[in-house]
Amino acid sequence: DVSQILRIPIELEFDNELTELIQAATISLDSVEKIKSFIQTITELLNDLRDNEYFLQRQWADSLKETCRILAIENSFLNFVPIGIKCENYVALCIHLIRMRTILQERSVNIEEKEAKQWDESMNINSVEQQPNRFREYLNLSGESDETPCASTDPEWIEWPETDPTPADPSTGVNLDPWNPDRPSEPTLPRAMANPPGETLEYSSLFELTIALVPLSTSTLFEQIHSQNEQPTATDLRKPLKFTITDLNGKTTVSLWRSEILCQKLRDLFKKEKYDENILVIIDKNKIFLNFLNDDIQLPKQICQEYWIIRKDSLLTVQFQFRENRFEYFSTADGEISAIINRFVADQNITPLSEGIYLCFFDEQGKAIENGMVTDLNKQLENPEAKTILIIVTEDNLNAKSLSQVTLRTEQNQERIGLFHSDANWDHVNEWLKHFTDITDPPSEYAFLDREQKIILDDEQSISSTIEQLQPTIIDGISRNSTTKVIFTYENNSVSINALKSSRICHLLNNEDLLRRLNLIDISPNDCVLVLGETNEQVLSQEDIRQPLMTYLSAEDRPVHFRISIMIQILRYDNSEPSSLLLPSRNVTMEHIFQSIDNVPANVYKYLASNSTKKIIDDCETLSNLHETKFLLVKENETCFISVKKSKSNQLLDLDDEQNAIHQKFTIYAQIRDIYQENQLDIDRHYCLYSNDFVPSIDTQLFLFPRSNSTIEFALIDQNLPIKVTIQNKENQQTIQFHCSSTINVGRLHSIACQFFTLNGKYYELKKSDCILDDEDITLHDIDSEMKEIELQLEPKATIHSSIKFGQRIIELPCSLDTSVEVIIKEALDHFRVCQEDYPIYQLFTLTDDGESEIDDTFSIENIYELFPSRPETIPFELKRKQV
Repeated sequence: DVSQILRIPIELEFDNELTELIQAATISLDSVEKIKSFIQTITELLNDLRDNEYFLQRQWADSLKETCRILAIENSFLNFVPIGIKCENYVALCIHLIRMRTILQERSVNIEEKEAKQWDESMNINSVEQQPNRFREYLNLSGESDETPCASTDPEWIEWPETDPTPADPSTGVNLDPWNPDRPSEPTLPRAMANPPGETLEYSSLFELTIALVPLSTSTLFEQIHSQNEQPTATDLRKPLKFTITDLNGKTTVSLWRSEILCQKLRDLFKKEKYDENILVIIDKNKIFLNFLNDDIQLPKQICQEYWIIRKDSLLTVQFQFRENRFEYFSTADGEISAIINRFVADQNITPLSEGIYLCFFDEQGKAIENGMVTDLNKQLENPEAKTILIIVTEDNLNAKSLSQVTLRTEQNQERIGLFHSDANWDHVNEWLKHFTDITDPPSEYAFLDREQKIILDDEQSISSTIEQLQPTIIDGISRNSTTKVIFTYENNSVSINALKSSRICHLLNNEDLLRRLNLIDISPNDCVLVLGETNEQVLSQEDIRQPLMTYLSAEDRPVHFRISIMIQILRYDNSEPSSLLLPSRNVTMEHIFQSIDNVPANVYKYLASNSTKKIIDDCETLSNLHETKFLLVKENETCFISVKKSKSNQLLDLDDEQNAIHQKFTIYAQIRDIYQENQLDIDRHYCLYSNDFVPSIDTQLFLFPRSNSTIEFALIDQNLPIKVTIQNKENQQTIQFHCSSTINVGRLHSIACQFFTLNGKYYELKKSDCILDDEDITLHDIDSEMKEIELQLEPKATIHSSIKFGQRIIELPCSLDTSVEVIIKEALDHFRVCQEDYPIYQLFTLTDDGESEIDDTFSIENIYELFPSRPETIPFELKRKQV
């Protein structure tokens, strides 16, 4: 029921900002009381927005946050709503709020269950059978079974998800991620669908990964470095110290030098011993290279007194990337990583940006560096021969759980633990796992399956985004060979995902990210068909899309490619069977669609109309602007013009009548409510006045209004007329309703009733209860000056009827002895919704005991009675098309 004006998706920039702010606000909610309070805040905001929906519609182009301030809506959640989100994004914002509320409700239930379990365990009593949690059937708690979930398959579960109408553009954003230099930060990545309850997944788990968010203090290297966070006391450079130099042969020389001339003395030593500076270098006791050839080099704050001469080619390069700079050090393979990091921290004298912020150190794969030898890091490089190790330095909050802990558990029950940066992804985990030799039958590449969600994780998806906030997540490591790449294409959009070969196609499509990336968020799956391959036109049936992916794999195991086409349905008023049309793109005009419809006589059908509002659509309109796929194919005589003159009372500018009116073309079967919907008029605040004396019901169809002037004219008024009139047709018990003023007379009421029931007023009379209203000049005010509503009956007074068969339909019409066949045919055409212009192609036959007889248009009922000596009250006829 929400206006289309308020259904505009949020721009990607503001949608991402809103998502980040909501996640930041909810990550610290660790108690049931806080969560319930936040849920209440969301509910109150949803209620306030719903109550002010009309005002939001009027202010559709303004900031929603600013509009709420004007409306005096005070809610703390508005602090998380970006100023760029407008009132037109109302529905998209509500979807965010409802989703977050649902997540928090589930989190609250999980906490309550966990606390209840801990309480029972602490009491150390025998378990008592308790009432099962009534929410459990809605939750998918992990860890309930150590086995791979397996249940019966439900072949009918093929629904696509409802989607958040928010577009995603992965090409936007600035890349600040050092572990993913070729992609934007935090893109929305499609993931294979979470299989429905009961779907069996066939795969073999090689190992189990348990992932959880942990604080920085979990890292032993972090603890070691920051336990020595006091800056070392600087050495007095003028004070003489004993320096020990050991050469390649192990010979030691001890000299007393001032520290400020250390580099000069070492150069003198090399010159004296005729050492080649391009072959030999000097390292300190921490195995760190000392550049003594340059007097401008900054010496360590604490001068080392022990040095060794070694070969230069035994050094490895260690680079620190910090903020926008890179700092380079050199060390031997057996140098300790913690020593080099301590040297870096001391040399750079880094000041934290704020209190509680600490330095963290990660390798190129985003894995937190643990203490060990330099050679350990070098062995993990893709190219160890390069001898260049990159250490990425970040600044993180000590109290936040900013590390992703990945615990590997093999079939032999051995454990390996890795700590990863929040931006590290599953491709980095894949590289980390390749260094372990205790994994049984390791494949060349791994894939990762979320055991609870039953989805294949995307390689570029961050580890942290996979983790449940309050409990560890279980991931199964599987061989990449048990998965395949699936490519979905729609228009110019193409998205690839990884999926198990045993997955069914229909379930892969149940993926909100996938539909958003394909720009299919506003299209129902019922309006689409799936086509196999890039070029052929093999349209997949419902049975086809229930098949597993392996059915469509090629011998070369190439990616499976599916194209999605839009299915346009064309409906006709004179044909119950719709026709279909497949389009590869929505960027086509209605003229193109019209010309693509098969078997359409150009001289019969003229227009395409919206199936939802029945408005005739301009030929130049593009399908992408319409957001619908069902259209009506209509004839010229099935259309009419309408004009709605708007009220000037609420306008700031004085517009002329032409600018102040709506002029549109609809099918004659459209209702007044369709005019409201097409023009986004408020049913509760605007009323269509017809003929200046009554307001018809919004369910009234347009063909019931006279079209002698070719245009049905309405005037839009702000207040409804005071009296509600209900008139019942006693022949078929149908009723009509409209509003009018008390000055309307009985004659006009009779005329309106006969017009809307498509009856000849000559044969009907109005009654109020048992009282006949035959004085046409009496007004409603004369009947009751205080009335607010009135119920009347329209009853037939004719004694002769004509029963007319037309195809499979039969109607009865009142008539008199002087009624002509021409009148009967025309009234019948009105009832059968056939245009009066087609009158010449129809003829009437009498149905007697001797058969049917064609009768002349000029005959009257009196003449026809000659064929019926018994003069029945109901004369049988059949209306047929003339034979050409």
